[in-house]
Amino acid sequence: HSHWSEAGEALKKMDFTFRAAVLRGVWDRLSGMAEESLAERGLSMDVGHISVEEALRLQQISTWPGVRRVCEVGFNAGHSAAAVLLAGRDLVAIDVNNDSYVEAAAATLQTMFPGKLELVSMDSVEALRVLKLRGVACDLIRIDGSHVDGMAAADLAASQHISSGPRFVWMDDVGCSNWNCK
Repeated sequence: HSHWSEAGEALKKMDFTFRAAVLRGVWDRLSGMAEESLAERGLSMDVGHISVEEALRLQQISTWPGVRRVCEVGFNAGHSAAAVLLAGRDLVAIDVNNDSYVEAAAATLQTMFPGKLELVSMDSVEALRVLKLRGVACDLIRIDGSHVDGMAAADLAASQHISSGPRFVWMDDVGCSNWNCK
């Protein structure tokens, strides 16, 4: 029996290593697209996305039993979306879409994961209302949109109407002080 458990542990490590390598490749592509777009305007992308470690954790959580569809407030360059999609889940992402790289990142991920990603480009609270009216239900909700006063709380309140099943919620940047909580 110990050989079987050792084999199982080895397979888990191999799976994690493979997932991390694939995520890193997609991550680098999305980052490159965003950085190129921002550089054209003299800006850099040093904030506005989760870390690779957080993305791997999100990928793991997305595979929990009962999680089939994830809804995310705050798509930006698609880093967290890539983690969810690599976990094999459907994703409804909401973003105000203030940068050209948002559409480019979404198109890239939609090509890589056909039929798995829907990008809703509008104010998050309004988008959550629209999704509720459409009957969209999500098993995991990730909130990492606006960091302006009260918006995260408004997103959390509005998201309760589209939650289903076990109702997992991931709120990013809770309890920190600057606008992006580095």
